[in-house]
Amino acid sequence: MPSASRRGIAVALGWSTVALLGCASTAVMTSVPLAGGCERALFFGPAPAPTGGVTWITPADDGDRSDLGRWCQTVGPALVAAQSVRDEPESVERFAVISWNQDAGAGDFRQLVADLQAGLLTEGAPVDQFVILLQEAYREGDDIPGDPPASATIPPGIREDNPDGAPREDILTLARALGLGFFYAPSMRNGMEEPGEPREDRGNAILSTMPLQGFRVITLPHERQRRAAILATVMIPGDHSAASAIQFASLHLDVWPAILPTLLDPSRRNRQAEGFLTAAPNDETPTIVGADLNAMSAGDSHVRLFRTRWPAWEAPTPCRTRGRFCTDYLFIGDLPQWSISPYRIVPDSYGSDHLPLVSVLTRRVEVAERR
Repeated sequence: MPSASRRGIAVALGWSTVALLGCASTAVMTSVPLAGGCERALFFGPAPAPTGGVTWITPADDGDRSDLGRWCQTVGPALVAAQSVRDEPESVERFAVISWNQDAGAGDFRQLVADLQAGLLTEGAPVDQFVILLQEAYREGDDIPGDPPASATIPPGIREDNPDGAPREDILTLARALGLGFFYAPSMRNGMEEPGEPREDRGNAILSTMPLQGFRVITLPHERQRRAAILATVMIPGDHSAASAIQFASLHLDVWPAILPTLLDPSRRNRQAEGFLTAAPNDETPTIVGADLNAMSAGDSHVRLFRTRWPAWEAPTPCRTRGRFCTDYLFIGDLPQWSISPYRIVPDSYGSDHLPLVSVLTRRVEVAERR
């Protein structure tokens, strides 16, 4: 049976200043609990709940917290399974990373994984071990509040079927069916259900064939909708050596209904980007970030904020992941133990409105020989 856990530590995390386009901006984040009751987690699988549970980080600004608290009343708890049920290899010498906006279940996740394992996304080389970073994953069930307050904010739902007829399945169903470890945290309710429809919320997820730990949720500064980024550390087994720890993040910034306000006022997504970068760990922990930044191009100012943190990053050319726009990104930090292929855009959307991104990491020969 899953057990509930809530953690809110009333200690300020401090602040950092990010210089942008000649102007200084400060994002202040805190671990003081947010009102609304959504800072909870359910734990699944044979592994005991981690000692630290899930850490929640939110903006310190009173206006942000008031707005976010209303959104918080509409969603269910985070979901965590620290280990997959697959046989764990003694050593992992190669693994793949995918980032993908699943369009709230319209994307065929099972087929994506099947093609990845068969090598269809990695130049013919089959893949056994992988980490998948999802945006717009969804969860359904009675853990989502059935009667949210009238003051709570509920966005329109996204409940489109896969155009090829694949069944729409929520994140818990998919993770369990494929035997994956997982971490899911909702950002918002997935619309108000009609009579007879299941309750749903949607957000970000990390799924892995390898063990997970260090679970964190970063609720971003509020603009149009509540957005909750997630981070978890994947422990990659190594033969005759300690497991390699790499932190993975999945996040999704706000989108605006008109292009012109976005062009005229980039500060909206800049503020969300700053919130994430302030609360995310420094470069002492190797980090891989999968993100739907809702950018128009790789030159957008909030994309450049991420590039400042990860300067070696380069976007594929042309970078078109949703129609003609470069909305989706993989940022990969310095991983001296691994050779990293430049990430590529998969040409098949699998029924989503976004194309997946994929990169392959291979343990460096000299590292393997030293072991």
